[in-house]
Amino acid sequence: MIVALNMDQKRASFALGQVAWLKEKEEANNIRTQSAKFIALILNSGFLQAMDFAGTKLNGAFVILNNWFAEDDKETGPELSEPIKKAAVNGTLNQKLAELDDINEYRRAMQESVAFLGWLKSKAEGKKMELENKQGNHSGNKET
Repeated sequence: MIVALNMDQKRASFALGQVAWLKEKEEANNIRTQSAKFIALILNSGFLQAMDFAGTKLNGAFVILNNWFAEDDKETGPELSEPIKKAAVNGTLNQKLAELDDINEYRRAMQESVAFLGWLKSKAEGKKMELENKQGNHSGNKET
């Protein structure tokens, strides 16, 4: 029996896939920190302002969020409109968000951003801990 993933499972799975390739704990910590800052910016400064800032200053988390928005597989991707997905693919996501006429679509994109970035932060923290443990085991093996 095949069970469809719920949205939290989709977000978690995609976020894990995005951080699984990281080799250094500093990279994982950077993504974790950027994700936390990105969420705070969205909640405190507004969605568009946060997206514009993140595009230049929080590039790692921004690129991963953009990849999530561009995911077009309905079984594994977010529930966003086709115009938003196309804008993410074309690199014009911020422009598209600024031009949206439908406030509900804008809110959905903002809520999806916060929810996904929460998972990204969590998975990056897990990857950081995994890499710290791996480095600790390697240094422990050298001493014996």
